[in-house]
Amino acid sequence: MKKTKKQLLKIKCVKRATQQHLLANPHCIFCGKQANTCHHFIRQSRSNYLRCDKRNLIPICTEEHCKLHSGYEQIYTGILIKKLGQKWFDDLERDSTIRIKDNLGFWQEMWEKLQ
Repeated sequence: MKKTKKQLLKIKCVKRATQQHLLANPHCIFCGKQANTCHHFIRQSRSNYLRCDKRNLIPICTEEHCKLHSGYEQIYTGILIKKLGQKWFDDLERDSTIRIKDNLGFWQEMWEKLQ
């Protein structure tokens, strides 16, 4: 099925936000190796508002990302809270409830902010 303009732009925004965050934070937060992606602490399916928010993008290497998604999410959450603080966690949890109008206009504005 062909993706809509909104879906394509949303993907493009997330990719750009990830690239920008990796440029500023090139090492895996867990092991220090070269990070090659960003883990969304608050899942993208749970919050459109936080999809491109740098607080929600965790620089991570492939090895650690695979471990995280293989049943160790609770352990990794504890590590992140120790490193980034309880306030970081509480703020993200709070902001995950913010609802946005998930429309083309929102994602066009987001793309402009990411330029």
